[in-house]
Amino acid sequence: MQYLELACRVVIGLVFAASAAGKLRPAAFTAFVASFRALVPWAARAAKPLAAITLGAEIVIAVALLPHRTAPVALGGAALLLLAFTAALAGAVRRGVDTPCRCFGASSNRPPGPAQVIRNLVLIVVAVAGLAGSGDAAIQPAGAVVAAAAGLTVALLAIAADDLAFLLPSPRTRS
Repeated sequence: MQYLELACRVVIGLVFAASAAGKLRPAAFTAFVASFRALVPWAARAAKPLAAITLGAEIVIAVALLPHRTAPVALGGAALLLLAFTAALAGAVRRGVDTPCRCFGASSNRPPGPAQVIRNLVLIVVAVAGLAGSGDAAIQPAGAVVAAAAGLTVALLAIAADDLAFLLPSPRTRS
């Protein structure tokens, strides 16, 4: 189970690190604040501080996943934050919001869609699986490499989900 935890820590850590890194440039952060206003209209007045808190939480979670000792708390925090992201995205999809999510900063210009909601649901499952796999058993180097490689692969797929979803027809563009 320790290999499951390691793979899940790699997935969540890389996704959160990529998400935070994509928002660090001032222009990208400004775009994220604007998307926050559109995606979470009830919090539009506090969009800038809430966006900054979101960015800070992503950074803290990514860093807290590095040491084994803080990983369970980070995985739990990631699951909760992803739950909030998923609720916001699902609401935006339901309302037909056309503003891009900017989940990873300067992401695609496509409006939020089911693919992003599904991606986040998968990431919630990954975070919870990492919590379930937590333990103090010794990790063998070969197993750690395999677990990390699997985590890297899943993380890259999650990060590229918007681009991969672009290959599929949008429900709004079908005739």
